[in-house]
Amino acid sequence: MRFRHVSRSWKGKSVTQRDRDYYHALSKSWQAFSVVRDQNARWMLEAQYDKAKNGLVNQGRERFKHAMDVVNEWKEHEKE
Repeated sequence: MRFRHVSRSWKGKSVTQRDRDYYHALSKSWQAFSVVRDQNARWMLEAQYDKAKNGLVNQGRERFKHAMDVVNEWKEHEKE
């Protein structure tokens, strides 16, 4: 997933510094997840299924959850 640069407005809404901060936090979290996802894909292609399973169960889920936590927090602040 690629994120586009956050502009000053989006569909007529101004983008706050808080939005930019959350956007960058999400980008960083998603990149960390992507590293694990790509490593797991390599292990699957190399038939190292146990490594891939352990990587997914441990790091993959943890990093994906962190990215979703950033999104949820961002959305909660949006309601304020």
